[in-house]
Amino acid sequence: MNDRVKGSLKVTRAFGAGFLKQPKWNDALLEEFRIDYVGKSPYINCIPSLYHHKLGPRDRFLILSSGGLYQYFTNEEAISEVELVI
Repeated sequence: MNDRVKGSLKVTRAFGAGFLKQPKWNDALLEEFRIDYVGKSPYINCIPSLYHHKLGPRDRFLILSSGGLYQYFTNEEAISEVELVI
């Protein structure tokens, strides 16, 4: 909901958000902070999504980022910003 897990958590902030990973960690929270589990849990996990690319002679730089960067920049805009400083 609203591009966030359960309407509140940005996916890039998912590390450490145990209450969204297992209901037992949600149950340990004070009642006013608990979420209602609807559907299957977990909502998130800490397994990274990896992409392997062998660097070649035409590669000039590598951008490491979270998904949040691309809310504000396209691939081309991110490349242009890096090119300004190299």
